Amino acid sequence: MNYKTLFDVDLAILPILIAKWTTDPYNATIVYQNDVLRNELGSWENSKLVELLDVISDGSGKIFLAKLIDKGSLVLSGRINGLEVKYHSRKGENHIQMAISDNTEINKIRDMEQRSTLINSFLNIGSHELKTPLNGILGITELSLKDETSTKYKEIFNLIYESSNTLNDIVSKMLKIIYVEDKTIPVLEKANSLNISEFFKNMYPVFEKHLVDRDFSKDHLHLNATFNIEMPERHLYDILTEVAINLRRNTPIGKRIEIFTTDENDTVHAVIENECNGIPTDCLKKIFQPFYRHQDPAKHSSGYEYGQGGIGMGLTIIKKYIDQINGKVWFENNLDYAPGKENLVRMHMIFPKKLQ
Repeated sequence: MNYKTLFDVDLAILPILIAKWTTDPYNATIVYQNDVLRNELGSWENSKLVELLDVISDGSGKIFLAKLIDKGSLVLSGRINGLEVKYHSRKGENHIQMAISDNTEINKIRDMEQRSTLINSFLNIGSHELKTPLNGILGITELSLKDETSTKYKEIFNLIYESSNTLNDIVSKMLKIIYVEDKTIPVLEKANSLNISEFFKNMYPVFEKHLVDRDFSKDHLHLNATFNIEMPERHLYDILTEVAINLRRNTPIGKRIEIFTTDENDTVHAVIENECNGIPTDCLKKIFQPFYRHQDPAKHSSGYEYGQGGIGMGLTIIKKYIDQINGKVWFENNLDYAPGKENLVRMHMIFPKKLQ
């Protein structure tokens, strides 16, 4: 039987369960349960409705069931499996429908799962559909730049090429996020034995390119780590490239940047310091979330370049790659954060030492 045909439109708030009876409503048995409700609150199908009400109401299930049968509807708040829930119930001819209101933890969990699925679907389809025409635009524009002699048209082609390149970078980051989050994709890249100190030295031109207007030079590299780590070389390259981009976006022109690497027990610790106005305290835990950005008129967290920050994927990629090797990454302010106040931000990255 399709129990969804019994749903009361006014009570159609997922997740929902249905309890039915033949002769006595006090013997109502749960015959349908939404998957999210089953996953988070346990399986209640084929159980008596009064048993579920007992758990929610701390043993007063019979009392609340009597009220529901008498009045025809009931709102009941309680806890189950550690979650705060608020049930809205309504009695039909031979069934009772129960729903959980949108202000409860279970619905927040459901919404997060649905949002994550929607975002991943969009990225998976959109990224591939965008990548193919972008490569064509870049290729044609590059050829046109080589052949064009007019200064006017060269400027136009340069603008097209730079804009397309920026969009291509965004699409590439989308694909990376899908790659590191989708467990069904096989690992295509083998781990390499890498020395982070040497890697920073080799990537100095990348940092120099992005930090040309900042107070940064080879003298600001304090590379004392000697341990090797194990991860795909491409992943470490992506991590340090995103670090360089993040530093440009979050360091005012002329402000100092320092990079440190050290061996600590069985790990390699990399610290990147930059002078800026700090990161708001409530943003420190959110900063690695996909598409999370912080921007305010004081530009104290992002946007020193072009008056705006990135799209909120670079730090997510960094964290995903580091999580894959059981490392850690976090940010901290040197001083208590205050809007507009000069501060020093430290980005910490912990990489496990390669086992010999």
